[in-house]
Amino acid sequence: MADDNFEMAFIRSAICRAPGHSQIQPLTAKMKKQLLLSAFSVLAIAASVQAATVVADRVVVTNSVINAGTGVATHWAEVQVFQQGSATNAAATSNGGTATASSTGWGTTPSWAIDGNTDGAFGSNSTWHDNDGQGGGPEPDVFTVNFSAPVSVDSFNIWGRSDCCPERDDTFLVEFYNGANLVGSNAASIGATFNTGVSPINAIPEPAAMSAGLLAMAALGLRRRRA
Repeated sequence: MADDNFEMAFIRSAICRAPGHSQIQPLTAKMKKQLLLSAFSVLAIAASVQAATVVADRVVVTNSVINAGTGVATHWAEVQVFQQGSATNAAATSNGGTATASSTGWGTTPSWAIDGNTDGAFGSNSTWHDNDGQGGGPEPDVFTVNFSAPVSVDSFNIWGRSDCCPERDDTFLVEFYNGANLVGSNAASIGATFNTGVSPINAIPEPAAMSAGLLAMAALGLRRRRA
């Protein structure tokens, strides 16, 4: 009885009731199996929004909403994106990466953040800085690294400024794109070590894939309505 109550509640939450019908027929063994398979497919798709390998042609790093609201400066010492199963940094200039930023100031250049040097001391001329403090620019700050070609990547490590003001870089969003499609993302924090550490990429499932399981459940429920 408890199982039947759960199953009925599960179906109602997924498809409600068919228009014009006030009752739902009891589940048959075959229907139960189909329903469970549909549910598992949805759960499997949801679980895919986890650490994964994605094919991307660029990474976009955006500073936090808090920073954007107050105009706090942003600076990156190094943006690293690692190819699947290797230590190859797809973002590095030496591997064909190119960097752009929504604003740049203080005598820096975006390419300094992909030069292979993780030294976060500003005087070392290896840290990109936005133009906050020099008239400001568009907020939030957006830093983009284009790879030489679409590549399979599974992790990243972003290094911040280490000689001053690490709180400016403390929260930000890392997004991976392939053409117009967002394929992966992760919220990140610099923390006391001035870098994120090697962090996983969370894959974004295709909208069509996510809806397929839900449609299967809806179709099963509609078949059960009273004729």
